[in-house]
Amino acid sequence: MNAKGSLHILAISVFIFGCHHQDTVAPAVNWGINSSGLDKAALATGSIDMQNNGPHVTYDIAAAYVSKVSGANVFKITFKFTSTDSLMLIIAKNTNDYNYHFPASAKENQLLYVVFDRDTLELSESAVSIQPRSQSNTFSTVTNIHTSDHGDFNGTIENVILLLPSD
Repeated sequence: MNAKGSLHILAISVFIFGCHHQDTVAPAVNWGINSSGLDKAALATGSIDMQNNGPHVTYDIAAAYVSKVSGANVFKITFKFTSTDSLMLIIAKNTNDYNYHFPASAKENQLLYVVFDRDTLELSESAVSIQPRSQSNTFSTVTNIHTSDHGDFNGTIENVILLLPSD
């Protein structure tokens, strides 16, 4: 990891841990679906294309889930691909809207940062949509990630589970 990537991780860590105050109680986040077990993560389907930075590559999904990171509203969307590569999107759920943007204000849902394998990506205007599917108790996700260092990541992943610790 380069110095710039380390700096991003440090900045995000400060943001994530600085946003949690022990004297406040965080309201419960309503995702519109219930939590599932990790064994269901392998039921995800779809792919994400990486393009505009060398050859076009399609990453087929092997497993996908949304999990809690820290604080009241910070979550990680994890996409594990059949190629053993991975894409992680760190988001702040600040509203009941399904869309997350970079850049975004603290009053909006935020796409905070994205990691491809071990590289923290240099984001430009980007978005991800996380849409609950109550009949299957999963999410449908649509990614539209633009970077200055790794090209673009675009695709749809279905049957993404919500993975939360037991209350």
